[in-house]
Amino acid sequence: MAAISEILERTNAAGRVVDHELELPGDRWLQVNAAALSSVDRRRLGTILVFHDLTRIKKLERTREDFVANVSHELRTPLSLIKGYTETLLDGAKNEPETATRFLQTIERNAGRLQLLIEDLLTISQLESGRVSLNLQPLALGAVVEKVLADYQERAARKGITLRHEPGAFAVRADEVRLQQVLGNLVDNAIKYGRSGGNVWWTARATGTDKLEISVRDDGPGIPSDEVGRVCDRFFRGAAQRGDSPGFGLGLALTHEFVAALAGSIRIQSGPVTGTVVELRLPHS
Repeated sequence: MAAISEILERTNAAGRVVDHELELPGDRWLQVNAAALSSVDRRRLGTILVFHDLTRIKKLERTREDFVANVSHELRTPLSLIKGYTETLLDGAKNEPETATRFLQTIERNAGRLQLLIEDLLTISQLESGRVSLNLQPLALGAVVEKVLADYQERAARKGITLRHEPGAFAVRADEVRLQQVLGNLVDNAIKYGRSGGNVWWTARATGTDKLEISVRDDGPGIPSDEVGRVCDRFFRGAAQRGDSPGFGLGLALTHEFVAALAGSIRIQSGPVTGTVVELRLPHS
């Protein structure tokens, strides 16, 4: 490897190399320290190299940088709108009732957007740290799903999407409010990115273990294969989600953390023909 040869040459010339970072194929990083070994009569004996794997640290640094950049972007847009409309009102628009009402509605809407972002970030942080208090209890899954589907029925109808629910007498042990939030995220995504005039299916089945498998499936264009592994990352928004599509890219991140807090798991399968299927495995009641 050319990089190692270069380190050896530098070590031969200077006697040592300290904290050299080496990037490897496959997004791997190593820190290399090297020192020349000599005998008491200064006869060269060889070179010792010590490698430290920095991959995890580098990925954490990248995650932090992406997080800061994304939060800054998501905060900047509504704040700019709030500031701009407020300044316009103070400059005289407040004296025009119709204009003032429209501007105040925009300010209220963007203030609500900021509130949702902050609440989602706090929820993710609490779930990750184990500080969130979950009211775990046996729940009739069908009843919870019926509430969720009722909430999204109008939105689905506007896109000509039929919500299909396969009933089953299953019970799950979960926090009802959080479970409704999670299932709502999945149904919302399925409607948002599904095919107009298509279908969204909700199903549940026992896995033969202590877990219950809950699936939400659409018949949309699917998620590109290079994005499937990232859709649960905070603020990640794929090609189909960018542009005018609303949202912060936190829905699946919240779902992932909630499912993990219940000792469950999430799996996402997608293809251009099969659409997208999100499977949750949660403990039986």
